[in-house]
Amino acid sequence: LAALGGGALRRLSEAHRRRLVALVVAAGVVEAALVVAFLSPTLQPTAFARLDYLTGRYGWIGTLGNPGYVGVFLTLPALLAVGRAVDGGRRRPIWAAAALLLIAVTIGSQTLSAAIALAAGGAVIAWQRVPRRRRLTVFASLAAIGLVVALASPLRSRLVGAVDQARGNGLLWLGSARGAATLAAGSMLAANPLFGVGPGMFEANS
Repeated sequence: LAALGGGALRRLSEAHRRRLVALVVAAGVVEAALVVAFLSPTLQPTAFARLDYLTGRYGWIGTLGNPGYVGVFLTLPALLAVGRAVDGGRRRPIWAAAALLLIAVTIGSQTLSAAIALAAGGAVIAWQRVPRRRRLTVFASLAAIGLVVALASPLRSRLVGAVDQARGNGLLWLGSARGAATLAAGSMLAANPLFGVGPGMFEANS
């Protein structure tokens, strides 16, 4: 799918690609703005009253659903906005402001996979667009910023929880135990390759 998407984007003209980037970033900004607005009780939808049992990042995201989905959704717009801000031009301040908003909300969602994707994408952008003589300085600055974010932002509690979880249960239980679930599914497939274990029997056989 990624290859097909990349091939389709290459067939677009430069003007169409720029419009597509602007639309993706605008969609991300709208969602990020909604998340920020939900911090104010007066701006929260009435359905928030039914979610008073939620705490932490779940209570913040509220009716937008799982904070992990919000973080992942905002990652691409954030990186696109960073790229356009680095490119410069008359609208650099607008792209930079959008990038800061998107990155802040992504970090605020405490989604580890989104934070890792932001770091990796930022490194790729820096490698591609920063002159070689300045790369060491830029990467050192990015590493320092990443360390500050990891230690002083809401993401810190998630990192500490992930480390404790890995120590107690193993790496397979990271990411909401998706690794353990995938391993269990593989074992069931190996044991019952033709007919499986039957509908609704995953928990009983895992």
